[in-house]
Amino acid sequence: MKNLSLLPIAIFLSLACICRAQDPECKCPPIKMYIYDTRLDFKPDSPYTAEEAGKYTEAQNSGDWLDADYTKQQSDEFKVYKNFAPGTKTGHSVEYPPSNGIGPSDIDFTSFVNISREGVPGKYTYNVTLVIADSRRAEGVVDITQAALDLGDVDATIDALVGSLGSIVDKLRDYQKQIRDGSNGTKWIGAKWRTTADKHVLKIQDVTDVHIKLFDCVDEKPIANQQVSVKLTNTDKGDLSQDKVTTNSSGEATVTFTARKTGSTRVYVDYTYTNIYDKSGNATKCNDQGDIDIIDDMYKVTMDAEVTGPAGMHYKLKGKTTASLISFADSTYGLRPTDGTKNMQVNVIAAGVPGKMTLINPRQYNIPIVINVGNVGAGLKRSAKATIAIQSFSPTDNMSRTIEEMYRTPASVISMPNNINAVFHSAFMQNTISSTKANGAKARQDLPVLERLRANKNNPAYFQSAQGKADLAALQKLSQQHGFDLSKMYSGKGKAPAGASAANIAFVQGIKNTQTDPNASKTALGGGMPSVMGGLYQKEGTFNPQSPTALEIDDQSSVGPVHGNIKITIEKIK
Repeated sequence: MKNLSLLPIAIFLSLACICRAQDPECKCPPIKMYIYDTRLDFKPDSPYTAEEAGKYTEAQNSGDWLDADYTKQQSDEFKVYKNFAPGTKTGHSVEYPPSNGIGPSDIDFTSFVNISREGVPGKYTYNVTLVIADSRRAEGVVDITQAALDLGDVDATIDALVGSLGSIVDKLRDYQKQIRDGSNGTKWIGAKWRTTADKHVLKIQDVTDVHIKLFDCVDEKPIANQQVSVKLTNTDKGDLSQDKVTTNSSGEATVTFTARKTGSTRVYVDYTYTNIYDKSGNATKCNDQGDIDIIDDMYKVTMDAEVTGPAGMHYKLKGKTTASLISFADSTYGLRPTDGTKNMQVNVIAAGVPGKMTLINPRQYNIPIVINVGNVGAGLKRSAKATIAIQSFSPTDNMSRTIEEMYRTPASVISMPNNINAVFHSAFMQNTISSTKANGAKARQDLPVLERLRANKNNPAYFQSAQGKADLAALQKLSQQHGFDLSKMYSGKGKAPAGASAANIAFVQGIKNTQTDPNASKTALGGGMPSVMGGLYQKEGTFNPQSPTALEIDDQSSVGPVHGNIKITIEKIK
């Protein structure tokens, strides 16, 4: 049975992900090399045989062979182009290199082969020269020659020349490092930053030091004695001791963060540098530290779930997780597991029918649970409605997909995926039916929003309109209700990937605004009440954030001889 209320967000997540930044992590900007055709400084002797003409033509086309040799080493850090320059759709089948080696725009290096000959007819020696030139600086990088006694050996000679260079990307990176190291600390291949907090979970008014490191991408050479700006992704969650710091000789600096409001934020660096080609760029993150979570109090969530039936059928689960209240922009809250997932850890006490079928494994696993809470006030002092949704009682993987359960029977071991789930849904059939209906109604309610966003995915103006902002806010709220947080797709400064369309960029910024700014949409979102958010088992209760037992649900159900009991308790941790 499908969880209908998950369908709209599943449909739109594919759209949302197109503008998710593909984080380069610690990689340097890719080296782009353009390959030219081979240049011969002689004509074939006349008259010439068909064999000689064929060898001459093959040598002329050996630029394709050179391209193939380089392409074998192509990677995320080394991109090879021939005929078609980056970003173009037209080119020429034969292109000879300019004398200065400067290639098409957006190219770092060019490469080609020159062939000359010496001697007399019948006894020629062919000098095959491999050239790599810095296309941006118009200077030579590699110029090596090997002799061949037969013009038909040009391709094999090119293989040998390229092979003698070893790793091409390492060769070119070493060249780039020479330029960098000769700049006396003024030019860099690609500046990176890393931030590391001493503590990642804070209570309000707690402080933590955040350590900053600024370095070059290729070998983590420190970028020393530089003033950098330090900022927060969610500025209302706390304060930084200073907004500018200066790196020491190791490229390091420290800033202190003080927590002010529940939620999540990240510390990031804003630094503009000059690259080795005299172009300015923004330093990008490397191994992002992740969120700093600010909580008011933590809560222990436990579940005791049991189903009994005829012939000794007995299923008993005990689950637990630790969670904290996270505030949303519309004044509601989510009780999120402190490990950053939606997981509740389950131990299976009993599963099966004695003598007929007994669960072998897994006996311990995670199930997805979402707990949303209404507006408990800025001081977390008042009670509010809460909704709990459990998507599956059976074991699931990291994508919330049900995985197999292995049972021992008198005859053999059998796989019965989704069996535990089926047992609990049969005992709580009325809850399953009502939850499915509610999910379907919510899906129909949300679908127009998602259809408008999909229809306008290439229209940046839409995301600035009142309707577009309201739809973005609705999407963010929908994701939060399901235990997702779309804004966390965009770490650091939340930039869309290089080359992203204006609509992608507007989408990214719009999603981030709805996470932190209650007025971003100019519309109310749910009036501070949690709503239907999926799961085939749903239950409502009252959450009191200050009570030792903040919430307790004791749900009992019988369908014929099958009886079920689910007890969920949320206790405040002192």
